[in-house]
Amino acid sequence: METSTTPTTLAPLPTNGLDNYYALLLEKAVNGTPDHENPDTPLLMPFNGYYALSSTGAFFAVDTNMLISQSKKPVYDLCLLISLDGVTSARFPFTGTFDGTNLIQKSSTADEADIELTFTRTDAVYGTTASITGTITLPGKPAANVNGSTYNNPIPATLFAGDYSYIPTV
Repeated sequence: METSTTPTTLAPLPTNGLDNYYALLLEKAVNGTPDHENPDTPLLMPFNGYYALSSTGAFFAVDTNMLISQSKKPVYDLCLLISLDGVTSARFPFTGTFDGTNLIQKSSTADEADIELTFTRTDAVYGTTASITGTITLPGKPAANVNGSTYNNPIPATLFAGDYSYIPTV
């Protein structure tokens, strides 16, 4: 049974930027795979989550989306979300490297960010589960020293094992 999901079947999302991003993800799922699959994505995925950088609302987030193609093979789209002022934020595709501890992403164009972060797993029973420290340079801005933490544990992809399909309602 061949099924597909089109962006027009979605309910309105809070912002046009987010709406456009998810519409793009759905298009990629229907048409195949993301533009690239970074081989370091599986190493960074366990650090998925929201890292509070300060009490002003600044944050860094590892945002992983799992796409299921027609072949039912999961493909992961990983982006880095950054807000250094707690007011504006930007999404950057993960194009860098991650060795299990150090994330290095160098910009190749004027609209990309330079990111050098060290991730530390704390695995406390309650509270902080991971922390970050390093520098982030947003396009056109000076480098900012950052440190932050998260208490949010990721959900392993194996939790979603099974067959999925879209059944359109009439």
